[in-house]
Amino acid sequence: MRSVHYFNLILMSIVILMCYNLLVGIGYFKEGVDYSFFRGLNPAVYLILFLCIFGKYKFFDNKINNYFLLVISILSSFNLLSGRNVDMKMMMTGFVSPILIYQFFNSYKYDSYILRAKKILMTFYIIECGLAIFERIIGTNMFVNVNAGYDGFRSYSLIGHPLQNALCVSIMMSFILFSDLKYKLELFFLGMIAILCFNTRSTMAFWCVASLIYLFYLIFTHNKQYKKFAWYIVFAGIVLAYLIIQYGFGNRLLEMGLYDESSASVRIRIFDIFNFYSLRDFILGLPSYQIEKILYRTGIDELIIENYWLMFILRFGIIFTVALFICILSFLNKMMDGRPPFEKWFIILSFLLISSTNNSMSIANNGILSCFVLCYFSFQKKI
Repeated sequence: MRSVHYFNLILMSIVILMCYNLLVGIGYFKEGVDYSFFRGLNPAVYLILFLCIFGKYKFFDNKINNYFLLVISILSSFNLLSGRNVDMKMMMTGFVSPILIYQFFNSYKYDSYILRAKKILMTFYIIECGLAIFERIIGTNMFVNVNAGYDGFRSYSLIGHPLQNALCVSIMMSFILFSDLKYKLELFFLGMIAILCFNTRSTMAFWCVASLIYLFYLIFTHNKQYKKFAWYIVFAGIVLAYLIIQYGFGNRLLEMGLYDESSASVRIRIFDIFNFYSLRDFILGLPSYQIEKILYRTGIDELIIENYWLMFILRFGIIFTVALFICILSFLNKMMDGRPPFEKWFIILSFLLISSTNNSMSIANNGILSCFVLCYFSFQKKI
């Protein structure tokens, strides 16, 4: 059995990877500063690499992970050598670190470690959601200096931008729904309130639909919990409606709807690019200066592209983006082995659908996939 100290360091590294705003709050990172690679890399990555060197773990005994690392290596090398854009901080934190963490966990598949990881995860979940609610109540973000915009206040909590927070909380919520936790419905409801505080319209709309799908799943599988969950939906609907109407929680969805010029329209207008360029122009991606010209010509140069797949196509090209998609899907699918088909695809599709409505996976120092890996390990079937 591996050292418990190494395991604690692994858990610590995941929490640090996810808590970007906390690093901003303590002064390790400053908002708006473009750091060099080594200075700008999340410190958790160095901790993970330290464990790789001194922990004597087997990191190359999984074909899926090996292919994933190979694709990342070829992509990064090609873009660097050809003068195209590649964010190595994003590659290290967003892809390489989760793969290494997954390999670490394969050496700790014992009940005591799984229970320890679950306690850490649930503690983090409660703090993350609780802080989001607290920030919404007092109208102030604790770790970042962001004022409320014209579209209302948005909690930033621990993880990063509200979209990143909502994505990580959603990942944890999807695993919680299929767990054996005693208070899983209460924890799920806590996550729903937190998502209102993050004020992310697509995530709010998704969970309204997903909750009904989950209810029908319970009914059709004759699960005894369906009545309890149905009453929770009624109760939660009343409470959430009260919070929205009386206190403005999640007001962006009511006031702006699912479509607006500053956000949702960008996801549509980005396809105007193909009025001027063909798919052949994006086979291998483009340098940064060409991407800027394309966005300017399309008229969205001053707006943020809130879809990381589109960002990947522009930066890495269609070939590498397809390869990344296959690697990510295979990586997620491997972690879901042994689960019933509905559970498996509910969790995977929840992640893919919500993440595809924002650019969280394409920014530096994101712990999105690492969060998924921690959930996988914490909620796996006991051995």
